Amino acid sequence: MNCSWKFSISFDARESQEATSIGISTRTLEDILEFSQIIELPCKVQTYKGNTTAVMEVCRDQHDKRLHKLLESIEVKYGFRPCPRRIVPRGDSATVFGVRRWRTYSDDEQKSANWLSIDFVDARIGEHLRGTIEQADADQYVANPRKVNKNVNLGFLSPFPRIAASDALKLHLESLSMHSLRFEPIVNLEGVLWKLSSEVVMPRSLVPLQDQLGADVAADIWTDQWATKYFDDGGCSPVELKYRRAEIDDLPPFDIAVTHEREGMRFSAQRLLVVTQRFRAALAAFKIKGVRYTPVRVVE
Repeated sequence: MNCSWKFSISFDARESQEATSIGISTRTLEDILEFSQIIELPCKVQTYKGNTTAVMEVCRDQHDKRLHKLLESIEVKYGFRPCPRRIVPRGDSATVFGVRRWRTYSDDEQKSANWLSIDFVDARIGEHLRGTIEQADADQYVANPRKVNKNVNLGFLSPFPRIAASDALKLHLESLSMHSLRFEPIVNLEGVLWKLSSEVVMPRSLVPLQDQLGADVAADIWTDQWATKYFDDGGCSPVELKYRRAEIDDLPPFDIAVTHEREGMRFSAQRLLVVTQRFRAALAAFKIKGVRYTPVRVVE
């Protein structure tokens, strides 16, 4: 597994220095050019109506010496440190900046994992509609009946990563007798699109949940209709769900399961899917592409 750090460095003569949720802005053009030399990445500089701006997108492997030298230089010059969490806590926003830590996996790493999570499919299959709070809390999906992409068999309900399947894919997977597989009707699209689900619910993950302010929150408590929750895996994406082996061993056999936790805003939150290699192979056989698989970590 490789992990790259991604963040932005910018300069605008009209603005002051600051740490942001996506990087930093510098106080001078000279500083951003110096940072560009340290990290050995290009910096785009332009002047419009007398105002000069510059921007640089940083992306380096977490072990790259140039990255560590850059982070040291930023801290010395500005006192800013990278935030080790997915969301910058409000109380720390003046001294830390947001960093995306992006994981990539080799084919061998994905094939050797007993379980994989699915949290994203790169195809739009329909359009999410906001239902009632009761439907949201019951984990029911609601969709626009006039917005269905009939050329997609597995995709998301735009603009959220809620995964839905076509009737054709439903019939295919059901014919394979997948353990614990369940399809749930989607409101307004009964018999057309299906929520991909399971009879098995995973135990609570060892990866904590954060709210939109960066505070740790409980999985089963939603404070209000706008409450939002995210897995925080040390600021890394995609999230590696983590479980105790004994708890997984206590589960009934499954080829697909759903997480105990729901991630996202209360009205559009979804459970992540946990699947076996058998399920992954079944999707591949149906020529489903664009699925993001992430190995699930198991600890003793």
